[in-house]
Amino acid sequence: MSQAIGLAVVNFPASSQYDATEASYWSLQESDLKPACIVRPTSAQDVSRAIKVIKSTPDCKFAIKGQGHSPAAGFANVDGGVTLDMTSLASIETSSDHSVAKVGAGASWLDVYRHLDPLG
Repeated sequence: MSQAIGLAVVNFPASSQYDATEASYWSLQESDLKPACIVRPTSAQDVSRAIKVIKSTPDCKFAIKGQGHSPAAGFANVDGGVTLDMTSLASIETSSDHSVAKVGAGASWLDVYRHLDPLG
């Protein structure tokens, strides 16, 4: 089951998106953890709203997942808490003179290199 809250989507166990996020971890130790729900924010405002809700819930544990390449359990996933899946925030922008890059929390390094390499 999934539910929209603002533009963020909250995925619960047994939903296809929950299962897809759980299957996307590089480390088996991370994918073995089972959060109560997975929140997929689509904006900085969604992240802020999610953190405010988590903070207002005593003892709620959470983890933040980028591309899921963390090697140890608990770095990017959590048992019984909330996982914020940042992969929807994968934008890559550069300044007009190409001296500054802005990389979204869900971007992969491969995508960053593909974006920046042609710019020198």
